[in-house]
Amino acid sequence: MGIIQRQGIKATVINFIGVAVGAISLLFIYPLDDEFYGYIQFLYNTALFLLPFASLGLLSIIIKFYPRFKNPTNGNNGFLTLINVSVIAGLLVFILGVFVFKNSFYEFLQVLDFNTNMIGDNEMFIGVLSIVLIFIFLYQYYAQSYQRIVVPNIIHPFLLKLFLPVLVLLFYYKYITSQESVFLLIGFFVVVLFLLIGYTKTQNQLKFTWHPSFITPSLRKEIKTYTLYGSINTIGGALAFRIDAVMISLLLGFDSNGRYFLIFFIAGIVEIPMRSINQIAGALIADCFEENRMDEIESIYKKSSLNLLVVGSFIFLGIWFTMEDVFQLAVDPSKFEQGKQIFLFLGIAKLVDMLASVNSHIIIYSKFFRYNVLFVLILGISNVVLNYYLIGEFSLVGAAMATCISVVLFNLIKLIFIYYKFKMLPFSSGIFKLFLIFVVTFGIAYLLPDLTSHLLNILVKGTVVTLVFSALVLGFKISDEINKLVLNLWSQIISRFK
Repeated sequence: MGIIQRQGIKATVINFIGVAVGAISLLFIYPLDDEFYGYIQFLYNTALFLLPFASLGLLSIIIKFYPRFKNPTNGNNGFLTLINVSVIAGLLVFILGVFVFKNSFYEFLQVLDFNTNMIGDNEMFIGVLSIVLIFIFLYQYYAQSYQRIVVPNIIHPFLLKLFLPVLVLLFYYKYITSQESVFLLIGFFVVVLFLLIGYTKTQNQLKFTWHPSFITPSLRKEIKTYTLYGSINTIGGALAFRIDAVMISLLLGFDSNGRYFLIFFIAGIVEIPMRSINQIAGALIADCFEENRMDEIESIYKKSSLNLLVVGSFIFLGIWFTMEDVFQLAVDPSKFEQGKQIFLFLGIAKLVDMLASVNSHIIIYSKFFRYNVLFVLILGISNVVLNYYLIGEFSLVGAAMATCISVVLFNLIKLIFIYYKFKMLPFSSGIFKLFLIFVVTFGIAYLLPDLTSHLLNILVKGTVVTLVFSALVLGFKISDEINKLVLNLWSQIISRFK
């Protein structure tokens, strides 16, 4: 898979280092103050939720149209200028809309029994965060367009994992107030933005040229059409993947949101390889559609599905059989009540997403991108409705259930659509072998007795899952790419001792 494999592996390594840092924070720092951690997550995720509204979905054009504008000799025909000016214009329209419709929006939330004070008291902070995050993601997507994800991932997600625990500790030990913590959070993201702009310059991509003659009437019309559908698409995505953080806070409070995100972080470990692969695969699939390389798209579809599911299944099993013992090592194990139930539903959602692999990219960057709007809206609306009722019925477990049901439905619809339009499916014979390996590994690990020491339990069960799963995957040659990668690593290790 070439550049996908290289950039994906590097980004995955960085992400797993971030997981190690996050795990320490998860067990020993964030539980110190659930309410404050939930408050910070509320601000950040609400800002992310508003991002597609505030940008009017204009960020969606970056990866789609970069291949069309790409021309290093003349500053990519002014593409960076175009997206910056467009996003600023969209932001001004959004700000105007906020002033016009804000009161009506608050009245609507009050009808649903949401705590509107949480938003009202923090609306300025959320607004500023949204604006800064828009430009952070602009430069991250721009870097993905020219197939660079490793350094941007270090600058944004990785540094954030280092910064958040420091922020929580500063607040917990009363070095800063709640308001000062928000100013520090905003300041952190401003620094991140300047670092991304600096990285863009080092890649010789920071060129604010302008070539209006390149934007022909037909291209302008195509961009406008894609932006219209892309905006609805990204708004639906926000409803689908960010609404739980907002709704839990508004319905149950910041402390519940903090506890939910402790488990949400753990479930997110399962999909780390997917984040890395998707970041680089999107730009490559856009290129393939531009040059009609359909065989290559199908190959990416199948290989990504298998390789992602192998790694995701292994991580899921490792977490499932060790998480209760890991919780007992935390500074306050009671903060992880219902953690395994929440993880079950979120973990299943992640595995289904990995099985479906790059199906969203295939639809979004094809001529059928309009249909994805419908699919994402179905996902978003179903997730909002399910969250509203299931949170009320089952509390935090209900939020996880809502996400799981919505994601499974979403991916099923997309799988059927891609097969109907392109005659492609992500499934291969390796998928069915992997399912059997998953069942066998689960059965063996389930039969292991519990030991008196939590650390020994983690060590023994983690080792058994690793040895059994790895031996079966490599022995039955489930994935050529994984076998080659392991053999190459083994050869390098052996060569160092010769």
